[in-house]
Amino acid sequence: MLTTFALIPKGYSKNTLSVKDSSINTTVSTDELSEILRTWIIKNEAQYYKNISIATTPVKVEIKDSKIEGTFTVTVSEVLKAITPEELPAIRGMERFRDLKKGELSPSQNNAVNKELTSWITELKGYIGKTETLNIDFKVVADLSEAGSILLDTVNFFADNSMGDFYKIYSLVPTADEMEEEGFNHAKEIADKAKDAAFSQTSQYCYTVDEYRRCDPNNPPDPAHGVYGDYNNYAANYADRYTNDHGNFDTDNYNLANYVAYQNPPFNGSDCANFVSQAMFAGGIPMSTTHDVEHWWYDSSNLPPDYAPWIWTTAVKENNNWGLRNYMYYNGYWADSDLYWANAGSVMMWTNSSDSPGHVAMIVQNDTINRALSAHTNNHQHLFYSEGSYFNNTNMDFYTVHHYVTYCYASQPGTPK
Repeated sequence: MLTTFALIPKGYSKNTLSVKDSSINTTVSTDELSEILRTWIIKNEAQYYKNISIATTPVKVEIKDSKIEGTFTVTVSEVLKAITPEELPAIRGMERFRDLKKGELSPSQNNAVNKELTSWITELKGYIGKTETLNIDFKVVADLSEAGSILLDTVNFFADNSMGDFYKIYSLVPTADEMEEEGFNHAKEIADKAKDAAFSQTSQYCYTVDEYRRCDPNNPPDPAHGVYGDYNNYAANYADRYTNDHGNFDTDNYNLANYVAYQNPPFNGSDCANFVSQAMFAGGIPMSTTHDVEHWWYDSSNLPPDYAPWIWTTAVKENNNWGLRNYMYYNGYWADSDLYWANAGSVMMWTNSSDSPGHVAMIVQNDTINRALSAHTNNHQHLFYSEGSYFNNTNMDFYTVHHYVTYCYASQPGTPK
């Protein structure tokens, strides 16, 4: 008798393999499915990475009606083949736009494109030669022959969306042409936004400086003196350190020395916004109050003024607070981005049809090819996410994290000090 299907529940344990009894040799089928998954991953990643190491752990395998469905946890370790950032397709695309349109762009447009290009090249140097590790939860579904063999042309792959649900994925990485086109279009967008940029012809001249943009190797950050020039690395590293990849609500890796765990009402373990807030705070984004950060004010019945942003994502006003997105966005710390260009230290938000946020995670990797997030509830550490339809849909918002400071001068503009 063939067994019935059952989807993996949210918060499942990754430590125990569940295999339904069947007349088909499930051990052989599990091994075959695992090898199919491993081969597919290598085929994708080998286009841009070397020294690829893959560990697959089966979680659940079930068979019904001549179909097999297996869920696996996968860890991929690899190194970019590129020796310099300029070899990456997305950067080639940006450079192609700059070189092709250089004579047509205004000085402010050229400056904006070059600044963005230099910024990304500086950041991507941190990925060159470094072993990157991705955690991926996969579901693999296929038809079986009458003899119980997996029919290769029926195999479909699904990836976890970080909340225990799976979406169909056709490829792990875009093609080189697609990434180059993304780079070209990104540079064009930067130029279009800078088209009308100019110093206002008034008695004052002003520069707007993004203090938390990306690491400047010539001016290293000094957190001891309040200088957080490398916000992105501080925030992303914090997010990777203080979570785990168990896919549940346990607090094993939480920063309990400084912050409480949200295991009681009203949050019952749901602390995604608080976790992202902690990471942004570690990167240098300040709080607007001096309240007791050790408690982080999770008691919504006794919430101090202007403290809600560190607790919840909701866009609904509660206790005179509007939640994380509105607070960060309208105080100038967040700027709109997208899946392709939200770098490490940025955030992504899940919204519903009414554009009300319901979940938030921190982006911890974007080498322009692979991307990863870290999150609480469900816990995930360096979880791969793709450009598949799920993360490209209209209910996903991406924000880069900034802190803009304006310097004004009474005479001709000079370099801000």
